[in-house]
Amino acid sequence: MTKRSFQSHLPHRSSQFFVVPLLLHTSALPVFFLFTSTMSDATPSIHQHSSSTRIQSNTQQHNHLPLKHQRTNSGSYTVVTLYDVQKPEFNEISEDTILIGMILNIHKSELNQRIPIFNTSFKGSTKTPTPFVQEKYDRYISIADLSNPDGTCFCLLLQTNKQTRELFSHIQDKVAIGDIIQVIEPKATNRSLSTITNDLPIFTTTSPLEFYKHTIQLPTYPYIIPDNPITKFFLLHGVKINVVRATMENSICGGRMCDRAALPTTTKTCGCMFESTPCKLVLQMDLYCTCDDCAETIFVENYRSWKTTELFIENLTRSTVKDFYSQRDRQRRMREVIKHTVQHINNHGGWQIAGWFRVGSLQDAAEKGVKPATTTTSITAQSVTPHIVSLTPESNAVSLYLKTNKYSLPTLDLTHRV
Repeated sequence: MTKRSFQSHLPHRSSQFFVVPLLLHTSALPVFFLFTSTMSDATPSIHQHSSSTRIQSNTQQHNHLPLKHQRTNSGSYTVVTLYDVQKPEFNEISEDTILIGMILNIHKSELNQRIPIFNTSFKGSTKTPTPFVQEKYDRYISIADLSNPDGTCFCLLLQTNKQTRELFSHIQDKVAIGDIIQVIEPKATNRSLSTITNDLPIFTTTSPLEFYKHTIQLPTYPYIIPDNPITKFFLLHGVKINVVRATMENSICGGRMCDRAALPTTTKTCGCMFESTPCKLVLQMDLYCTCDDCAETIFVENYRSWKTTELFIENLTRSTVKDFYSQRDRQRRMREVIKHTVQHINNHGGWQIAGWFRVGSLQDAAEKGVKPATTTTSITAQSVTPHIVSLTPESNAVSLYLKTNKYSLPTLDLTHRV
């Protein structure tokens, strides 16, 4: 059977240069490349091609980003978007397709917690939600669609621990939120974690997740709060940050998958499948972020990240405990080192930050144990809390500085608390 082409709906972007990091899971620093992005003004038709992945641009309003993935022993993949997967005709031509995404959140169920699932159906080009059902689950993974410049997100819902282990079987000892992965041959379910059109649709896959190891182009995904309730991804370049009240704290776990981002006071569990490092500490700080693409300063209170901790601190071992960093003189010295490093990176290209926020989502209410009144209820948030999942230097020219200017505790007997 001849495979059909179908229309995609992605914002048009003009030709421009980007300095773009390839986020590698084996290093705390990104690798950077210079690209030229050239888009034509036409509607993109995606075609399956036997020798290489090809995305033909031909659009009025929307466009694909030119992401490509070549497999040496299995031909090629065609990169698709969230919108493509949701089309009724997609399943017929879904073989050898991938969704490229950044992991935003890995949420684990607590004590047989149930989650509201909204069934959706297509009526022409729109979806109409039907009444929700409460379902048990093991984990759900929120993922940003990196082929979509409008910052839309989708999720993978896993009912059992076996499904979770199968999904992460290829990368479970290395993956963390903020990493770029590929979902192989995604399939729509006409189910969602939200009643809002194109907000957190639930996809499935029969293949394990894999790291996306090829060079890709990541433009700016602006931090703009929409008027309607929705979950949005943002990615900003050349950001200047200010770190305030950095302290070393006990982390929720010793794992890498959750990046130790959660506060122990807000949750009892994290998304990790096992503990991967012997040290159970993490840096906590308040972050102030500014850049040309920010309408206002982005403030993140009590930001925690194991990846960020490794950028600033060295010699963290099983014997290292919070008390070693709480002594006032040592805390001052640690903060001084962090501030000097931050200022150096601010002056040499700044930072790339990526994250997400949710505006008035029913899922927020559900996580707090509040049952949504109806499937059409829309909650308008008075304030929005940004969640940063990746904070990396924009330029790899600072890598030597980072390696030689980390804070390390003075020599002491680590078997005794201070």
